[in-house]
Amino acid sequence: MPGTVCVGDRLASSDQYTPGPGTYTRGGFIYASIVGSQQITGEGTKQVIKVVGKQAAPVIPEPGSTVIAKITKVAPTAANARIVCCGQQALEADFTGVIRQQDVRAHEKDKVVLHKTINTYTHVVNAMVCMLCDMPQSV
Repeated sequence: MPGTVCVGDRLASSDQYTPGPGTYTRGGFIYASIVGSQQITGEGTKQVIKVVGKQAAPVIPEPGSTVIAKITKVAPTAANARIVCCGQQALEADFTGVIRQQDVRAHEKDKVVLHKTINTYTHVVNAMVCMLCDMPQSV
């Protein structure tokens, strides 16, 4: 009976199958412990029943996303950052971003001294992702 199962779904009797990954046994029955696809493997008298979890799509920061980033390098006009979270979810892949001097605050942009405002490896920032073409240009 392969198919998609949810947590707590009864899969089979523990007399007929051996529980595998993604399952647990209770009261002589094997239940799904994760959401995924039920699979039966093995040959012989006692086959193994397991549940293979569905993988979620990876989170990718997009324009408008709120991110948490760790500062990795500070230069006179910009700071580089490694993005560690997007929204409420930690990222599996490495993403980097740039915080420009003029983006640090809305007023007196020309008076910002970046290396005095941001420290390398000690600052964690909460920022919004934007494309460079979306940024207002100062004349």
